[in-house]
Amino acid sequence: METEIALIGQRLSERFDVICTEMTDTIATKVDYLDEPELLAMLSASVEGNVATIVTMLSNSIPLQRVQANPAAIEYAYRLAQRGIPSDSLRRAYHLGSETLRTFVFEEILKLESPPETKLEMQHYIDGLFHRYIDWITQDILAVHAEETRHRLEDSASATSNLVREVLDQQQVDSHEFEKHAHYRLELTHRAAMVWVDGANPGVDSTPGLSALTSRIARAFGQSTPHLFTAVDRGLAWVWFGVARRQRPDPDHLARALDELPGSRIAFGSTEKGAVGFRCSHGQAEAAMRVALAAKKDTPRAIFYGDPGVAITSVLVHDMDATQAWVGDQLRGLGEDSENAARLRETLSCFLANESSHTRTAAEMNLHRNTVRYRIEKAMELRGKPLASTPTDLAMALQVREILGLAALEKGQHAE
Repeated sequence: METEIALIGQRLSERFDVICTEMTDTIATKVDYLDEPELLAMLSASVEGNVATIVTMLSNSIPLQRVQANPAAIEYAYRLAQRGIPSDSLRRAYHLGSETLRTFVFEEILKLESPPETKLEMQHYIDGLFHRYIDWITQDILAVHAEETRHRLEDSASATSNLVREVLDQQQVDSHEFEKHAHYRLELTHRAAMVWVDGANPGVDSTPGLSALTSRIARAFGQSTPHLFTAVDRGLAWVWFGVARRQRPDPDHLARALDELPGSRIAFGSTEKGAVGFRCSHGQAEAAMRVALAAKKDTPRAIFYGDPGVAITSVLVHDMDATQAWVGDQLRGLGEDSENAARLRETLSCFLANESSHTRTAAEMNLHRNTVRYRIEKAMELRGKPLASTPTDLAMALQVREILGLAALEKGQHAE
């Protein structure tokens, strides 16, 4: 059988270019983050290095114990870690590549004029070899990836962190020096964010998970979106994304990214340009985070400072007792935690936004005009005040109640 296996190796060597091209294309197409133009050449080199090693092993009966990891494969793992691309992508690339190579091996085995039982034995042997090779090589490359990720995070927590704080403190920071250490440019248009894990265990470091999450969210903005990550503590990080003016991440991609890290949440600032924008958007992200923390579980996992009512609510949460008293005075029974009250609040908010027009409200909510009129009357009954009194304050109170959820109610108005 050794002769036949060597023949398989030789035939694979003759199809080397075709095999490597198909493997590279498959990996780049099917694995997240690996299709970035700047990484394709290194992916191709890594694939070629691994295929060359396996083909040489088959052709010359070289045992795995005498094989060394290909330098291109090691360098590729290093580069991915530098860019913050998660190790899961690297691991999946190897498994997809292995499956592609198995297809070529199977084709060559079928061409042999050997008994079926010999072909089956060869397939079993080569599958085992591939399994052992992938198990061995992934241990090496994942160790390289983990080590470089650790160095990257340590750098972020030291030199980069100091530079970030200097910019936030309005100190003069050289933009070239900042880019050199942070690998991020101050001249960009920034959308800052706070990323954290709700109820994070102080004994567990969530930093690697938050870093990987940040990379996935950057992908939700678009391919090769630059981003800066700096850990604040084990469960919180400050982040900046270099984006277009008013650009938001794709909502579906963002939701999937957050699902990857249980308990994770994110608060975004608005898009602002340059060093001033770097500071401004960061402050807005902090404000949005205060709203999310005050509302607890009643806000979405992603909140934006620019969303209606979030900015003013971020001011009001500084004094929750006064805010709860004001919301309670404005809404009274209309603020209660029930489906009926929620439906009436939604209709009343739309009604006020449409300048108290029953017709426009009905059109926007796809309701009959008389239904809108009935709901407004019922809302006023629950409120116990006529609509004419402070409609602007009422509209704001409705918005705060929507954003903060049960946290907007005074103790005693809802169950703890």
